[in-house]
Amino acid sequence: MTMTSGYGFPNVTETPTPSCTPPPVPSCEDTCEFYLCESIPDGMNLDEPNNSTTKCWLDLLNIAKSNVKIGSYYWSLLLKDSELPANFSDPRNSGQDGQDIYDGIVATAKRGIRVDIAQNFDTSTSMTWEATDMEKLSSNIRPFFGIIHTKSWVVDSRHFYVGSANFDWRSLRQVKELGILGLNCPCIAQDVEKIEDTYWDLGLPDAKIPSSWPESRWVGARHGNPYVVPQLGATNLDVYVSSSPPEFNACGRENDIDAMVKVIDEATEFVHLAVMDYIPATLYLKENYYFSALDDAIRRAAFRRVKVKFMMSKWSHTAFEYFGYLHSLATLNGSLPCTWQVMYETCKPGTQGEVEVRIFEIPPDGPITDKIYARVQHNKYFVTESTAYIGTSNWSADYWITTAGIGVIVRSDNIQGTAPIVSQTQDVFMRDWNSEYATDISHFDNRGNRIDPTAKYGV
Repeated sequence: MTMTSGYGFPNVTETPTPSCTPPPVPSCEDTCEFYLCESIPDGMNLDEPNNSTTKCWLDLLNIAKSNVKIGSYYWSLLLKDSELPANFSDPRNSGQDGQDIYDGIVATAKRGIRVDIAQNFDTSTSMTWEATDMEKLSSNIRPFFGIIHTKSWVVDSRHFYVGSANFDWRSLRQVKELGILGLNCPCIAQDVEKIEDTYWDLGLPDAKIPSSWPESRWVGARHGNPYVVPQLGATNLDVYVSSSPPEFNACGRENDIDAMVKVIDEATEFVHLAVMDYIPATLYLKENYYFSALDDAIRRAAFRRVKVKFMMSKWSHTAFEYFGYLHSLATLNGSLPCTWQVMYETCKPGTQGEVEVRIFEIPPDGPITDKIYARVQHNKYFVTESTAYIGTSNWSADYWITTAGIGVIVRSDNIQGTAPIVSQTQDVFMRDWNSEYATDISHFDNRGNRIDPTAKYGV
């Protein structure tokens, strides 16, 4: 079902009540292990308690026994494939991690393991593979004026990765990224694999999006009916996988934006959000329009007395239009409902919602600056008191209605305890929020310029 705004433009695309009957949700083994994977740019003063993205990817390659499936936006693992200045130098050897992943993929293919790579059609960079038994298909979804923005792995239908990191050496050592790794978890891996297979099929010659997807792509797990994943010695997890655009979603699949909104609507204590780009509108159409689904959910949360912290990136490629909307969120403070104490003419402490907004900037690292598309927080995630959402899409409407992306939703199903993967996501956010790189939105004007140009980083 598509709801429209007063101007007749699509506003919220809801996951429809299935006209089909989704299959039962498969049971999950108690072998599932979940880990956060982070890329923290060289030279940043941040603790690194989680696995690096490079380690997560190399682990997947090393444990592969039969096949590796990858969904990707573009490829630039090697320095020689990057558009860099002629005088570029790499004093920290940041390019080594990209070389290691490239070599690992080639070595995996040479072991006789099939490696399938579904890549966005319209890319300016494409590596020349020196491997046998390897295919690369460009999955052309341009009839929907969109792109594959996914960054995902499925190995042996048993292990998976979904996150923000592109297949680019910069994403491993010079861009801040966050993803989730699942090991020994066939129930979730096979769910992600159905999305990967959709990309693969659409890369075949003359492929078209069908009017309905075959039952082999149907899924049972969604919001309200997730996978229940046993965790030895810890609270069980509720997990499901969302996807965009809606046209790619088979029976039972939760639309990505719907999943995000539902998780925020369930928050009772806090919502902490971190993303590279945010705007409640489309960005890339000839005539852009307002799209308020996520923005409305954030405002509803604040009105429910939930504490909201929002952290967006800023670099030289950030559009100035974003900042007016961020200021609009921040100005809700002081206008939100509370329990009023007449005697003191003030709100009772702890009874009023709050929206705080900070801008996250990463300083240059010698010759490596944001001019070469590095030194930026590229995460796309949020976390509540019980649930973590980790995705591949930026938060403008184009990414939900015309762009291929994936989200993984993990919830503690025991209200008495918070699952480690959720609490670790909370810790990542608060580490960054309280770091020297996060500055309150009040220090920026509506076009993203610093009000005090001499101030560089920090609150």
